[in-house]
Amino acid sequence: MRGGKKRYYDVGLEPRRDARGRLLGVAGYMREITSRKQMEERLRQAHDELEMRVEQRTSELQDAYGKLEAEINERKHTEQELKRVMTAISQSGDSVLIVDTDGIVLYANPAFFSMSGYSAGETLGRNVSSLKSHLSDDDLYETVRATVKNGRSWTGLIAGKKKSGSTYEVEATVSPVRDDEDRVTNYVTVGRDVTEKKKLERQLRQAQKMEAIGTLAGGIAHDFNNIIAAIIGFAEMAIDDTDENTQIRRFLEQILKSGIRGRDLVKQILSFSRGSDIERRPVQVSLIVKEALKLLRASIPATIEIQQDIDPDSGIVMADATEIHQVVINLVTNAAHAMRSKGGILKVAVCNTAGGVDEGSGPAALGPGRYLRLTVSDTGQGMDKGIMERIFDPFFTTKEKGEGTGLGLSVVHGIVQSHEGVITVRSKPGRGSTFEVYLPTIEEPCSSDEDLGTIPEGRESILLIDDEETLIEIGTEMLERLGYSVTATTNSIEALRIFKKRPHSFDLVITDQAMPRMSGLELAREMISVRDDIPIILCTGFSEAVSKEQVPNLGIREFLLKPLVRKEMAEAIRRVLDGAKVPVRTVRAGQIQGKE
Repeated sequence: MRGGKKRYYDVGLEPRRDARGRLLGVAGYMREITSRKQMEERLRQAHDELEMRVEQRTSELQDAYGKLEAEINERKHTEQELKRVMTAISQSGDSVLIVDTDGIVLYANPAFFSMSGYSAGETLGRNVSSLKSHLSDDDLYETVRATVKNGRSWTGLIAGKKKSGSTYEVEATVSPVRDDEDRVTNYVTVGRDVTEKKKLERQLRQAQKMEAIGTLAGGIAHDFNNIIAAIIGFAEMAIDDTDENTQIRRFLEQILKSGIRGRDLVKQILSFSRGSDIERRPVQVSLIVKEALKLLRASIPATIEIQQDIDPDSGIVMADATEIHQVVINLVTNAAHAMRSKGGILKVAVCNTAGGVDEGSGPAALGPGRYLRLTVSDTGQGMDKGIMERIFDPFFTTKEKGEGTGLGLSVVHGIVQSHEGVITVRSKPGRGSTFEVYLPTIEEPCSSDEDLGTIPEGRESILLIDDEETLIEIGTEMLERLGYSVTATTNSIEALRIFKKRPHSFDLVITDQAMPRMSGLELAREMISVRDDIPIILCTGFSEAVSKEQVPNLGIREFLLKPLVRKEMAEAIRRVLDGAKVPVRTVRAGQIQGKE
């Protein structure tokens, strides 16, 4: 070691021997290898450092690979999630619509295309305002815009417009979409088509209203029928006491006719509320149309001219006169409403035509045969194709809120169909509308004045019971004019006392059903227990209070539905007094048909 520095030497010794192998000496060498050793040391250090760096880099690469693998897995998971979301959106039954901040449609799923009728090419890139139906108030759209621009979601009902022009209702939620910097970049609308649901809800509400009306109708039918009975009864007796061909006589006949129409209307309301069948008979529609037009003339503005072309030989139809009257009233009223602002011409025509594709000019839906055609046309605002497609739908109306229920034409359509008829409509915007009703005619003649015949009379003794003083007065006067001896009372308990005192003094008992303290049925039972052969006629203003099945075993011979005209009561009395004991009959209040 020189100067304190370590030095390295390479030393070597080699023995020298003779030929006999004896050691002669040792040869050796020595050379300094310090530089080489230093180089080797530096190489070793460099190797160790390299291995360390390799290990470090390997570790870094392993970490980077792990991160990359995790990132790849996360990206795959995100892509799978995105794919699931897009698949769910594309297959969702709810519509999804994405627009930018200017309202331009960027995306719409298949449910939206199916609901709206538009294709992707007709939707993407368009402004969402082009899809508005304009049935919703502009204030509603402004509320939606203001809500989402303030960063909040809006939920509510929106009316949309289909490509066909028809509308649909959507329960929609409109929400803002934000980027990483919390800026609103898009708006997404998720909607569910609730058109049918809302339609069913409206039908349910209307059905509940109709049920309530039915309940109310049943409740007031008895009292209302008693009022109508008084009108009919006094009108008939006043007509008897008035000279023919006088103005008063004509007025009284109109009162009688209106009373009968009111009675038939109550009957129709009750039949409708209970879902029972309407009684039909041969009617002359031309006369019903004339009567309806006379009734409506006063309510139609003078700016509307009514033109009539009514063929008196247009034919006889098997129908319910009140329902046909309702058809005419609805069609004429709608036609007048279409011209209410500017006036116009309202034409009503009735004629006979042939049905079948090969026979006549009627619609193809008509089968072969003869039909009565009722035509109601106007020169009003008309309708487009979209409205005409829905014109007979229940609860659909083009009238302002509060002006109509949307039931008028639906009811007309139902009545025509129930009469095995057909109704058609032709219309163009600005050119008015024409409705045509086709009803099959029959050969059977309708009732006429001759059918009314003579009113039968009698001389028997009758016990009359009704809790209404007015009806007792009318009934007593009517029966006495027919020749009968009448004992009348408004008290059922008093009636039973009179009958028990002299049961064989009466040939017939006529009693109302709905009376305080003792009903007509209860009174009949008591009287039968006193005299089992006493003929009894039971009258009621509301047939649900008692049914035909309740009375056969009580000896009741006739079951009459009030109010009755004199002839109906007179004929029922003679059937009971002149005939043997027969099963109970139910006689409904008839209608004067074919009488103008």
